[in-house]
Amino acid sequence: MKKLLLVVALFSGLMFFSCGEKVDDLKTVAEVIQKAPEVAANIEKSSKEAEIVKAERKKRNDVGALPYAKLQTYLITKLDGYKAEEPSGETIDMQGLSYSNASITFNKTNSDGTEDFIEINILDYNSVETMFTAAAYWVGGITKEDTRTIEKSLTTNIPYTYGSEKYLKDTKEVELNYAVAYRFIVQIRGNNQKDTEFLKSIASKMKLAELAKL
Repeated sequence: MKKLLLVVALFSGLMFFSCGEKVDDLKTVAEVIQKAPEVAANIEKSSKEAEIVKAERKKRNDVGALPYAKLQTYLITKLDGYKAEEPSGETIDMQGLSYSNASITFNKTNSDGTEDFIEINILDYNSVETMFTAAAYWVGGITKEDTRTIEKSLTTNIPYTYGSEKYLKDTKEVELNYAVAYRFIVQIRGNNQKDTEFLKSIASKMKLAELAKL
């Protein structure tokens, strides 16, 4: 019951999804409350999975983040119609904290002079304990639409991999986020998109299944 109340408070009481935008559509809130038991069950299942995965990594002394150069090997480096910038990244090690990220940006100039971009970022938060629980909420199964945005949970065929998609109707910007194996966050962003399908096709070309095995 406590988990159910937490979900209701999280998704209807706070009334925002990933962008922090207030939801004033009562129908949307009602639908969220109706799905709360299912959401709570998914979150509980995912939280338990996260603990199991974390314990297995500790057994093999895998408690730090990968070097950023290793993460870069999981980025794509070519995208038809776009020009790639140099990949970037960093690894930070401090006492009790280790994380890495790698990213790449692709650009395209259109005939009317406007610019399109695609950004891909991979974050390894292996030693950041609080992120394990946070990633569990990505399996909630929530869908939200208002006059400006469409947001949905994402499912994949990759073990321990969940996500979300967001489409901004006015600006035609898309953001995909994947939580991979309770360790990696993969984010893909782009503009001037008619829907989320092109960015999903990019995600399908990445080695997310290999990341999930680490």
